[in-house]
Amino acid sequence: MATAGVSIWTQEAATLAAGCHALPPARRERLILGLAVSHPLTEARYRLPYTALCTYFDELDGSTVSSARATARAALAPYLIQPNYANAWLRSGFTTSDLSAPGSDRLIDAVFARGTPERIADRITEHLTAGADHVAVQVVTRSPHSFPRAEWRALAEVLLSDRSPGLSESRR
Repeated sequence: MATAGVSIWTQEAATLAAGCHALPPARRERLILGLAVSHPLTEARYRLPYTALCTYFDELDGSTVSSARATARAALAPYLIQPNYANAWLRSGFTTSDLSAPGSDRLIDAVFARGTPERIADRITEHLTAGADHVAVQVVTRSPHSFPRAEWRALAEVLLSDRSPGLSESRR
């Protein structure tokens, strides 16, 4: 239990996001993070709290997306130079510009699912609902040389639950 919050005025959103993502997954799951806007008498930069928090959350989301895209780009780099992958992506509607290193945001966002296991399960379900008869899944983390056991287990728990209607019994 904690009775404190991180001041949005003294902690940059990108720094906070990087610190949270640097934690091992098991510790990240236990993290309870409070954000504070303080008071106008103690913080010179104080402004409308709701607006300030919304802006801060947007910055946190942007930092998280940037970090996730950087991780995805590192994993995708070896595939971008392979003609068979490039040709498949071109046939799927991507352009040569999308395939230029390090890969466009459009390509990264289409090829990689990011976020919680539930959000990733939703992306897999989207592919199955659209007619895919299989979806290859690879867990990509910022530690490419360690096996992401905790992430696989968390994803498997969601994929094998009743919460993923796109994964019928015949597909499990």
